[in-house]
Amino acid sequence: MPWQKVPEFIAGLRGTDKAGPMVKLLFEFLILTAVRSGEARGACWSEFDLEGRPGPSPRGA
Repeated sequence: MPWQKVPEFIAGLRGTDKAGPMVKLLFEFLILTAVRSGEARGACWSEFDLEGRPGPSPRGA
């Protein structure tokens, strides 16, 4: 998908009732961070630095 269409896609994703809220949030996270889907699905809260930089922290860091 061309990057120019991403805002429209995310708006449509947020507005659909064809997916639950967790699925929609995961899709948006994947789009905005470009992490692999398996890494996103298996991420633990301890991997996120909620007071510092956004996104998963590298394992073992």
